[in-house]
Amino acid sequence: MEEKCREVGLECAVSVRSTEGSGDYRLFMFIVGHRESKTDEAMRALKKILPGDHWPDAIDFVKSLPLSPHGKLDRIALESYVPSKPEKYCFKTFVEFWNLFSNGAQTSKNPRKGFVASGGNSFTAVLMINSLKDAGFPDNPNLLLALLKDEPVDKCWSMLLPVKKVRCKKKRKGVKGERNNKPSTTKSNINIQSQTKGNRIDTGVSSISDNLTVDETNLACQTHTEVTNGMAPEVVILEQKVIAEPNPSCLDLPVDVQTSQLPMPSISMALKGRVWPQDLSTFDPVWAFNCHNIQKSWSVDLLKCVDASPLGVVKNDCGDCFIIVGSHSGLVAVLKCGTGQIISQTKLPDRVEASACLSSDHSFYYIGCYDGSVYRICISDGKIVWSFKTQDQVKSTCVLHLGKLYVGSYDKHIYALSEGGDLFWKQLVGPVTIPVLPFQSSIFVGTLCNKVLRLSTNDGSILRKIVISSPLFSNLVLTTYPGHQDCVLVSPVDGPVQWREAENLNLVEELIIPGQKFSSPVVVSDQLTIIASDKTIYFLQFLKTLWSYEFHERIVSTPFVIGSRLVVITIDGTLHILDDKGLLICTYKLPGEVFSSPIVIESRVFVGCRDNNFYCLNVS
Repeated sequence: MEEKCREVGLECAVSVRSTEGSGDYRLFMFIVGHRESKTDEAMRALKKILPGDHWPDAIDFVKSLPLSPHGKLDRIALESYVPSKPEKYCFKTFVEFWNLFSNGAQTSKNPRKGFVASGGNSFTAVLMINSLKDAGFPDNPNLLLALLKDEPVDKCWSMLLPVKKVRCKKKRKGVKGERNNKPSTTKSNINIQSQTKGNRIDTGVSSISDNLTVDETNLACQTHTEVTNGMAPEVVILEQKVIAEPNPSCLDLPVDVQTSQLPMPSISMALKGRVWPQDLSTFDPVWAFNCHNIQKSWSVDLLKCVDASPLGVVKNDCGDCFIIVGSHSGLVAVLKCGTGQIISQTKLPDRVEASACLSSDHSFYYIGCYDGSVYRICISDGKIVWSFKTQDQVKSTCVLHLGKLYVGSYDKHIYALSEGGDLFWKQLVGPVTIPVLPFQSSIFVGTLCNKVLRLSTNDGSILRKIVISSPLFSNLVLTTYPGHQDCVLVSPVDGPVQWREAENLNLVEELIIPGQKFSSPVVVSDQLTIIASDKTIYFLQFLKTLWSYEFHERIVSTPFVIGSRLVVITIDGTLHILDDKGLLICTYKLPGEVFSSPIVIESRVFVGCRDNNFYCLNVS
């Protein structure tokens, strides 16, 4: 740690103190000098090169470090610098943590700027909360949600302050007009059968492809497919404001008529470590060999960070395939896998982190947006058919199951919609960022408030609810366990990985895996599971670790299994290919950080990057 500090120009020393009775250690860093802009910049640089588990629990600035008579650091004397108890928490310390983990400018200069807008994300938000706890700050489970919703620093700080109890005066009995006989309206489960229509879209949300002439579209495709000086071509999407007009090809027929009259081609899909149906016919023989060569085939500039995981769709009858992916700019693009040619693109009002969900007739897709809406969009031309408005951001991916579309919102509700945009029901569950998991005539829901619920698909009623150790950022996965046919695999960000009975969510078994888990589990077979935690991949046969591999950086995206190969991308943008024994075959470095989960179709890897581009990499 001290060597890394010297690399960024900081003179410091580190002291380690064990926490009595817990077996844990606390790290204290003492930096010579005063807190100023230069030291802040150096600390942000340090944060990028220092592993998260090496980050100190407390930082203090001192005039000088204690030295021994021989001029060396006196570590025994340094122990006296360490406070025996955490100092009383204060707003100044909170702001320091905020600036440190958001990589943002001084919050005091822009007090209304949120954590995410300052450069933070779900990963650094969890690190910040853990560091606040270690520094003696009180715990508030709602703080994580406030950070991710981009609430300003003063509001987040107020959530850690003691709540003042207000005593209310008792009302006198028998006084006219003081009694309120109105019935309570705080009912958690609202059952509405096709009463609320999805809102028809109006101006401000556009399909960019409509504004291009045929010649311009062909020119864009030609420009994209040309290779100059041996370099892979890049596609740049230009933002244009166009009013979305109704498209007769998408809107003339009712949804149920569209679904029943159109032929249903055989398709396969790939998304976030999952392939369905299981017999995906896009396996390329290249994966059976040692793949030593990875090159960029093409890239598309989506104008801002691409954190969303792509949905890959393969039409098995003709071999045609395309990708749907969104970005923080609000652009959602449908791209041809082979060339990156733009099939259609749509500009939504706010950032998109959710993945797309294909409609039952395979002609449309559903996607959530930070503006709180769910959109149904035509694949062929990018026209918006309808939108449904929730009360807060929609980060979770829509799921289509038994004729209903399910989506979670930051407004703490799960919504069940028809494919025509009608609301069947909504249920209060807590803030949701991950997709629901369908199971028979029910769905499982994981929340940021440490809960897992099983809901009825009929009316949204809660069939079962449990409390887990910490929030869920990784998807719930259906699997098996010896003696139990159907189990739900639950992997909270902190705490043990759990196998629970699907019927009643009773605990079957759990496995303690150290570190924080943002990546979703990948079920390889009935017995084999892949778990990514911090910097390590674990290849499990139930509770037995067959092998593990530690990378140089953390993993927040979900790995992808293709044949006997495993594709893993660490947060710094390095793609790794491992074999089924855990041996590294080759790597490829992308230009920016990666939060998007890769998918594999044939010999190509598709993934979004924080350099604003979506990449197609060819493996040979």
